[in-house]
Amino acid sequence: MLAVDEHASARQERLERLERLEQEDLEDPETKRMPPPRATSAQREQGRRRTLALSAYAAFVLVCFAVLLRHGLRLSDEYAIVEPGVPGLPGLRRGYLPFGVPPSRRRLVDLSDVQWRGFRESMVPLTIVFGVFAGVSRLIASSSGGNNNNNSKKAAAEANYAHRVRWIVVSGVGFLLYLHGRCALYVYGLVSASWVLTRWVRRTGWPSWAKTAAVWAWHVGVLMVVKESDGFLTIERGGGVAGRVLRGLGVLGLGRGVFRWEICYNMTMLRLVSQSLDILWEDASGMPTAAGSYWVAVAHAVYPPLYLAGPIVTYTDFAGQISSSPGTVDTDADSYTDTGDAPAPAPERARRKQTRWRELRVYGLRTALDVAVIELMSHYLYFNSIATNNVLTANTNTRARNVSALDVATCGWWALAFTWLKFCVIWRFFRLAALLEGITPPENMRKCFAMNYDVQGFWKNWHASFNRWLVKYMYIPAGARGGTAQLLMVWPIFVFVALWHDVEIRLLGWAGLMILAFMPELLVKREFARSRWDWVRRDHPTALWVAKALAATVTISSLMVGNMVGFVVGLDGAGAFLRQLSGSGSLVAASLVSFFCAASIMLETEDWLYAK
Repeated sequence: MLAVDEHASARQERLERLERLEQEDLEDPETKRMPPPRATSAQREQGRRRTLALSAYAAFVLVCFAVLLRHGLRLSDEYAIVEPGVPGLPGLRRGYLPFGVPPSRRRLVDLSDVQWRGFRESMVPLTIVFGVFAGVSRLIASSSGGNNNNNSKKAAAEANYAHRVRWIVVSGVGFLLYLHGRCALYVYGLVSASWVLTRWVRRTGWPSWAKTAAVWAWHVGVLMVVKESDGFLTIERGGGVAGRVLRGLGVLGLGRGVFRWEICYNMTMLRLVSQSLDILWEDASGMPTAAGSYWVAVAHAVYPPLYLAGPIVTYTDFAGQISSSPGTVDTDADSYTDTGDAPAPAPERARRKQTRWRELRVYGLRTALDVAVIELMSHYLYFNSIATNNVLTANTNTRARNVSALDVATCGWWALAFTWLKFCVIWRFFRLAALLEGITPPENMRKCFAMNYDVQGFWKNWHASFNRWLVKYMYIPAGARGGTAQLLMVWPIFVFVALWHDVEIRLLGWAGLMILAFMPELLVKREFARSRWDWVRRDHPTALWVAKALAATVTISSLMVGNMVGFVVGLDGAGAFLRQLSGSGSLVAASLVSFFCAASIMLETEDWLYAK
């Protein structure tokens, strides 16, 4: 059983050390922050010019956004009209918002994205299921309280830990049986196989790199087999013993469920790799002994709120969190910080509880607002259907009017906005469910997609938990902490990410475009970090700022094109998309100027936040 009291005492020591350092900082006059020196007249004049420039940049960006919005609304209404001999947009359904296109009084809603349509239809039942799951889990935690003596507290904490793991495992069985039917056996079989393999590899005398390579080879191989066999469907159709047994389970009412298990296995594979490598690295990381329990591994693999889509919580993080009562919820946290079980007076415990629920309410409101925004967007802007069905390309467009470059640019922008907002809503919904139960996953969408000006920052803020997983389990074990190794590891990482999403040519093309954008950025950053460029940073800050904004303009253009290819139009539609977009030189120039203005604002905001 996990030594919960030891972790609680360690947390208390950390808190006391922080309080002691803060007190010393207040009492020592030498550490008090001196007021900033007064700016010279030249500096004030430079600041005024910079403020005027940023105001002009912001005005230009707002005008561009207004044009995109107005043109997008008009274009969506035009393509939503069904005329004789002209089919309507695929994937549109009757919605519930007003001001529809005549003769309808209600707006149509764009449900062409299969992933969003399925999540939207399942949102209410999932809310009920996760609400019950979180309620029972917190009831278990509240019923495991002990007396004031340490032995009773220790026994209560261990009982709470055991009951919580048991509840997650049992509820996970029911959840997976409903989702996958008899295919849930595949999930539990692969979790068990991964567990057995990890324990066996751990007992071998192999060097660390060989153990890591064996784990990676197993899990990547299984993932590719699962994808290529459509979830072992060929086994069920075969004439062997396994096929007859699985077909026999169908007689008992266990079908293949309501959701394909091989889709969910992408996320499960990441958790299994985390389990295997965290256990292999146990001695070096000091992972608690009880985290090596088989049932903790099963609970981590099938934890219901995060099973379908994440965010990804590493194995050691998950084991540490379920071993204690829910701590203060940091709804914007990049990682979990436990402050919950440290002994505290009753008023302090009450304050923490109030803070936790207040932050949960705020995060719930943010998630509800995200849902409202995507509902509004899908009712008035139909660009996911337009983009994914290549409606604007010359060979499929059946409208009488010619397609302009502005039409293509508007379509690209709003299609990417929908993709970002879709994932933002899905990940925040599941993260909120985990927060209610007591697990604090990382925030996946840390910034809006339009608030990133470099490739590295973009991927740190888009599916951030996956990025951190890649850094921990691919980047660092390969020794790519900098230099040439860092450049070389970009290739296998992006190829793995593409294959992890799906085995498709368009995703491999996306990976190639991302590599082409990322490699020059890394080279420039690596070179400019050298001390020989200090004179530029010191003597020419304005020129440096302009150079950064110009480089960011190129990067933003590359990101938009790459993500359109990977997640919207594919390689087939990329050629027509770029040809039509480049048909107007004035539009290309305006787009680049808007990217420059937006990058300048982002750089200035970043400097301001850093200064604060």
